[in-house]
Amino acid sequence: MSEYLTVSGRTHTGLVRENNEDALILADLSRASSIRDNFAWHRSQIGENGLLLAIADGMGGANGGGDASDMTVNLLYDYLQRLDRIDSAGLHDAIVFTNETVFAKAEANAELKGMGATLTAMVVNNGTALIAHIGDTRAYLLRGDDIIRLTKDHSLVQSLVDAGVMTAADAETSNKRNILLSAIGHSGKLEPDLATIDLEPEDQLLICSDGRSGPVRDFEVKNVLKLMLTTEEKCERFIQIANERGGSDNVTVIVVRYHRDNFVEVTEEMPSTKRFPNELF
Repeated sequence: MSEYLTVSGRTHTGLVRENNEDALILADLSRASSIRDNFAWHRSQIGENGLLLAIADGMGGANGGGDASDMTVNLLYDYLQRLDRIDSAGLHDAIVFTNETVFAKAEANAELKGMGATLTAMVVNNGTALIAHIGDTRAYLLRGDDIIRLTKDHSLVQSLVDAGVMTAADAETSNKRNILLSAIGHSGKLEPDLATIDLEPEDQLLICSDGRSGPVRDFEVKNVLKLMLTTEEKCERFIQIANERGGSDNVTVIVVRYHRDNFVEVTEEMPSTKRFPNELF
């Protein structure tokens, strides 16, 4: 039985900000190869150590946001690709190490003081997805007609929702929704949220920065993922919606379709980078 993915990722600066402080990565952990730019990868086999998919959204400092997000995905990848076996414990340790390293750099450089990054990372292998999460980047699963948010924001408004002080609908539009309670690099210690899900054929997964999750509601996530489009076209659609609604933030999305098949042609090389102009929208 072959296990493979169709996966695309795309990042866009948006219409307001000058710099893109989001970072994304697709990495084949079996072959120590990765890509950190817009990509489209079709019908590709999963190696024995799995595929890493991750988005980090940077913040803080003079140039700290971009540095923090780049460091986060690079450190995470470097740590994981050295492991003989990747499980939840290994993913946890990789994030703890990444956090300590980003925090130490921020403490050592006055211009980067306070820099940090949110992170949602996923390792897909052997019919499962290991998920780790810090901040307000998000992961979703579409299975059949059901859309499931796999992560919970580490934010002030989410804590108010959990306490019954605010409704989920009010949280989505609150002017306090960007106040984070936890992020990579904000303190020397953190504990990421971890989860493992068993995948079923034709499951779709979405990882996104808050530039997507702010303008696009959860029911719209379901609507886009159910469209008869390629994963690449779905990424483009999410970015188009965010920009049509103001484009006030960087927006980054990865869309995955999971397959299992007895008879399938697969490719084993990493995809080539595909660049998209910011002027597209």
